Amino acid sequence: MKKYIFTALFILCSLVSTFSDEQVIRRVDVNQLKTAGSPIFTKDCIILTLPPENAGRQEIFLVTNLDNWEKQHYFDTSLYGVYYCKLPYTDKTDFVYRLNINGFWTVPENCISHTDNYGNSLAKVTIPNKVKYFNNSPEIEEITERGGQVKKVTFRVYAPNASIVNLLCSNANFSPFTYAMTKDSAGYWEVSLPLSTGNYSYCYFIDNVQELDINNPDKTQAPGLGRMSAFRIN
Repeated sequence: MKKYIFTALFILCSLVSTFSDEQVIRRVDVNQLKTAGSPIFTKDCIILTLPPENAGRQEIFLVTNLDNWEKQHYFDTSLYGVYYCKLPYTDKTDFVYRLNINGFWTVPENCISHTDNYGNSLAKVTIPNKVKYFNNSPEIEEITERGGQVKKVTFRVYAPNASIVNLLCSNANFSPFTYAMTKDSAGYWEVSLPLSTGNYSYCYFIDNVQELDINNPDKTQAPGLGRMSAFRIN
């Protein structure tokens, strides 16, 4: 009993320095995880990690409101002994969970905490806005006041060290001077356009270098310009 309690505390204490820092990475090979740390947000899932321990294999799972507390999500181990648990994205922008380590319910001490109506302490994770760039690039939204005929299309590109970024889009004949993008504090450049139904192609002009949208798998050819990222508004 004492050994299990000590091991649980060791795992929690090991998380103190890094748990609050988010990691947004397009793809991760979980088998190659060498160290545990803060939540990892990939294109396909959320990955929570716990450090290895030397007292034998632990049974660790969590429950979460991502699926309305219906399932026990068990941790597996990487080739280096790091425990990891993969959680699916839902429409939630944040979620809460509880860890169970060898039968003991707990939460990491350094995490943002939340208490439910029954007095249970829960760990809270906020999903960064930039995660949606992986799955929605560009982001197309309805403009209700225009009756659905025109959509708001938001383009974003990560270029923290760039001095100037412009959008080249087919609706403006790929002019590098029409759509200047604005940089936010996280290093993302952004611009939004009202566009109507049709096919569009585009790329980014980053410090005078043409770059495709790596988060958009759809590509097309533009005469004289080569490959372009593409999308359609229905």
